[in-house]
Amino acid sequence: MVRRSVLLMKHILTHYFSDDEGAWPGWYRGVTTLYSGEIAVNHCAPDAQRSELLDGSSTTQEPLSRYAHIHCWHNDEKFSKHAFMDGL
Repeated sequence: MVRRSVLLMKHILTHYFSDDEGAWPGWYRGVTTLYSGEIAVNHCAPDAQRSELLDGSSTTQEPLSRYAHIHCWHNDEKFSKHAFMDGL
């Protein structure tokens, strides 16, 4: 899956973002690895089912141990990306 993701990432960067980086929160060069990874997973595991356990929020009040993957948001809450970058 990773090999396919890298090939897709190179394709997306070459064919869609060679002259324009796009604009967040729309089609944006800065999250190309997310696009390519999702496309690769959809291709390699077409029967995969979405699970809320794979993208738990770092700012949730629920125990983080219930999640396989934690997503840190760009906000000012505890355990966010901004709080981390501010040394909190």
